Amino acid sequence: MIPGLWILQQLKKIFNEKNLDIDYSDFGNMAKKSNLISFVDLENERFLHAEKMDMEIKAYCRETGQEVPETDEDLLRVAYNSLKKQYNKSIKELEKLVGNEFTSIIAIGGGIQDKFLCQEISDETNRVIKAGPIEASAFGNIITQFIALGLVKNLEEGREIVKNSVEIIEYKSKRKEEK
Repeated sequence: MIPGLWILQQLKKIFNEKNLDIDYSDFGNMAKKSNLISFVDLENERFLHAEKMDMEIKAYCRETGQEVPETDEDLLRVAYNSLKKQYNKSIKELEKLVGNEFTSIIAIGGGIQDKFLCQEISDETNRVIKAGPIEASAFGNIITQFIALGLVKNLEEGREIVKNSVEIIEYKSKRKEEK
């Protein structure tokens, strides 16, 4: 399973309930302030429907013998650790299924605005992350309509148009060791 950013959305909800003026753009810088290496298994059902994500994260860390997050920065660090580990696991599973090793990963959607997350995933997977476009689904819809109208020949031509229309940011792994 490749998770979305549900865990971050739920932590944002908790921060809002505590009347903290914290925006998604603050998350990466906050997480950098924590050295926690704890993580949660995002495939565990308890995180899919958690009412209080902060409490579930703390309970899971306690139950698995990991350091329990104490601050908001710690909670965010655990969330980022969990996301990058889950993405790495999913990528390895996909590589095994297709019998091919990927050297880069194309990341799309709103989550790519989180530069810290993109770099963390690159470091964890030891692969280049090519981030963009943010509005990938809108581009897909437009290209599909253009193909139907005969304005674009095929999907390959549509992809080339998108590639030449948006900025793709590359994040390179800072790890030295092999995958």
